[in-house]
Amino acid sequence: CELSRRSCVLMQKLVTVHTVAGNVLQLAVETKDFCGNFTVAGLKDAVAGSRWAIPSSCQQVIDEDAGVLHDTDSVTRSCYLVVVSLRVVFYDLEHGDAGQRTRAIVDLGRLGLQGGPEALNSVIGCLEDFAASVREAAVKVIPQMAQMGDPHAIAEVTQRFEHRDDSVRSAAVEVLSKITERNKQDSIRTVSRLLEHANPFVREAALEALCQITDTGHEHAISRIIGLTGDSVGFVRKAALKAMSKIASRGDQRVIMAAVRRLHDHKPCVRQTALRATCEVAVAGDQRATAVAMECLEDPHFLVRLAAVQVLPSIAESRGECVTSAIQKCLDDSDRRVRESAAVSLARMVHRPSAGRT
Repeated sequence: CELSRRSCVLMQKLVTVHTVAGNVLQLAVETKDFCGNFTVAGLKDAVAGSRWAIPSSCQQVIDEDAGVLHDTDSVTRSCYLVVVSLRVVFYDLEHGDAGQRTRAIVDLGRLGLQGGPEALNSVIGCLEDFAASVREAAVKVIPQMAQMGDPHAIAEVTQRFEHRDDSVRSAAVEVLSKITERNKQDSIRTVSRLLEHANPFVREAALEALCQITDTGHEHAISRIIGLTGDSVGFVRKAALKAMSKIASRGDQRVIMAAVRRLHDHKPCVRQTALRATCEVAVAGDQRATAVAMECLEDPHFLVRLAAVQVLPSIAESRGECVTSAIQKCLDDSDRRVRESAAVSLARMVHRPSAGRT
C-alpha cells in the first residue's frame, strides 16, 4: 500500500503555465515513468484538456532560457510560457492531406473566436476544398469561429454561392443559415440581390438560402420567390416552388395561385413540384387544390400522375366517390409506380377515420 502511494507521487509532476496576458494554470500531469520523465507534447496535451482548451497544434511552449521548445523536449522546469500559434495548423491547411486539413479545421474550431479573422477566413476558404470531409468540417466549425451576424463572414460565405461546384454552393448555403439571424434585413438584402444573378445556379442557391434565413410568412421573401417561379430556367423555377412552399403560411392563396400557374409548365419536374407546393400550402379540403390534383391524374408524364396520386388523400378532405373513383382508375395506369401508389392511397383513404368520429 505504501509502495502504491509512492508510485502515485512519482507518476505526477506539478507544472505551472502562464500566458503573455498573465493568465496562470497549474497542472498535475502524469509522467511516463517512475523517473518523472515528461515531454513538451504531453504538457501540450494537458493544456488542451484543461479549462483553457487550447488545441495542442495551436500551442507554443517557451522556456525563458531555451526559447521555443520542441514536442520531444523534456519538461524539466516547473513553469513555462504558453502562447497561441497558428503556424502549424495553417501549414497543414495549405500542405497537408485531407485528414490533416480536417484535423486543422477542427482544432481551429476549438479555438473559436480566439483564432481571429485570419483563421476564420482560412476555414471559410475550405468550403471550396475538393475533399468532402474537409468541406463538411468547415461547415460545422465556421459557426464556432464567427459571431452571429458577422457581416464579413456573411459576405465571404455568400461569395461562395457563385462557385462553379454545386457541393461548394450547398455548403455555403448551410453555413449561412447557421451564422445569420433569421429575418435579418442586411442578410436578406444580400441574398436577394443574388436572385437576379446571371448564373442560374447562383439564383438556385440564393433561393435555398432565402427560405433558410426567413420565417414562415415573410412577405418580402415570398414576393421575391414568387417572381422566380417564372424564371427562364427550369431548375430555378423548380427551386422557387420548393422554397415558396417552405416559407408560405398555410392557406396563402397568393402562393397557391403562383404554384397552380406552373401546372402547365413544359417541364414535368416543374409541374410535379408545382402540384406538391400547391397541396403543401393549401389547407385540407381546399377545393381548388383538390380539383387541380385530380386533373393532374391525367397528366401525360408519370411523375406528375404519381405526385397527384400521393397528395390526393391528404388534400381531399372528402372521401366521396369522385375522388375514390379517380384514384381507382390509376390502378390501370401504364406506369407501375403510379399503380402501386394508387393502391396505397386507396388503402389510406379507406382506413382513415371519418371527420368527427371517435
